Amino acid sequence: QEMAYWSLKAAIEIGNGAADAASSLYLFGENLPRGADTCYADCHTELIKATDSWMEASEMLYPDYDSMIPDYDTVITNVRRSLAVAKKNHLAWNCERCRKGESKKTVDAISEGNDLEKIVAILSAFVDA
Repeated sequence: QEMAYWSLKAAIEIGNGAADAASSLYLFGENLPRGADTCYADCHTELIKATDSWMEASEMLYPDYDSMIPDYDTVITNVRRSLAVAKKNHLAWNCERCRKGESKKTVDAISEGNDLEKIVAILSAFVDA
């Protein structure tokens, strides 16, 4: 369980880092990748909620680094719930909010390989292992 915690913690940090980077770019008027500015503005609330949920799940598992709450199944259940919300809210930035019809199927830098897409994939595999 300790290894699982550190894997989850690392995954959360990547997700939060990606959210922070996007937030900084957005707030300071820097250029996001083409299309991401619109997507980020539309999906900002859901993105932050999902990364916050991962952090809360982590803190519930180890409220401090010297102790462990034994109810690991509850933590994993919460992470699974967070992942379901994240997928529903399009963290991969490839959804019908910004793209219609065939254009939403176009693979580009926004919808393929971004950190948030990776973190959803990693955590999904991890909690279902």
